[in-house]
Amino acid sequence: MAKAVQGLVSKENTLIMSAAVADFTPSTISDKKIKKETGGISSIELKETEDILASISGKFGYVVGFALETDNEMVNAFSKLERKGLDVIVLNSLKDEGSGFEFDTNSVTILKQDGSSNRYPLQSKKEIAHLILDAIAGEI
Repeated sequence: MAKAVQGLVSKENTLIMSAAVADFTPSTISDKKIKKETGGISSIELKETEDILASISGKFGYVVGFALETDNEMVNAFSKLERKGLDVIVLNSLKDEGSGFEFDTNSVTILKQDGSSNRYPLQSKKEIAHLILDAIAGEI
């Protein structure tokens, strides 16, 4: 995914990074199937995955990221916005009833570089997507 995104870098484009890449990946990858019958594995050593958003910071015209937070949500989201050089970050909270992966509804907070934020109440994910696009369109 990193190579694909980096290959499309352009100052004329808006990038919406709604796909979450795992923070960690196995340190070593087996070149063959690990069979249960041979004892399998007792642990997996992990390494940090390349940070795609950080790697393209300043190379796109407008960049939107997403943050799923469980603690200190606003502080962590603003920190990620700054650290990764984003224009906007969409904060998802697992603490909101009816929000999350297993629901068709969500509530989000859109945070901007200028320190402002707008919280949107629980509604369909389709409606949330339109709100996010409207917020972006108002900026670019």
